[in-house]
Amino acid sequence: QGVEPPLPVDWTFIHGETLAGFLKTITIPDNKSLGETVLYWSERKILIVGDALIGNPPGQLSLLPPIKYAHVEKAHQGLKILQDVDFDVLLLGDGESILENGKQALERFLE
Repeated sequence: QGVEPPLPVDWTFIHGETLAGFLKTITIPDNKSLGETVLYWSERKILIVGDALIGNPPGQLSLLPPIKYAHVEKAHQGLKILQDVDFDVLLLGDGESILENGKQALERFLE
């Protein structure tokens, strides 16, 4: 069986760009995937995260298993870019979302 051809790309975005008129893109350096990006809705203080952070156990944050990263410590350090973001809610693609005090949960995780 051959390799599937790549999907066509209509457009791309970069770090700091605004999508849909209100979602700011924040690229997380050294994460599991090149270009790992979270979306920030500043008016609502919501951070939307895919795999960069996991809500496990509930109310706390963790990373995916270390095997998923080229350098797990660099991935952890790359998340410090989020310390300058003013958010309260963390909507997570994996595990339990944190609907209040999300920034404090991130600070605890990064300690």
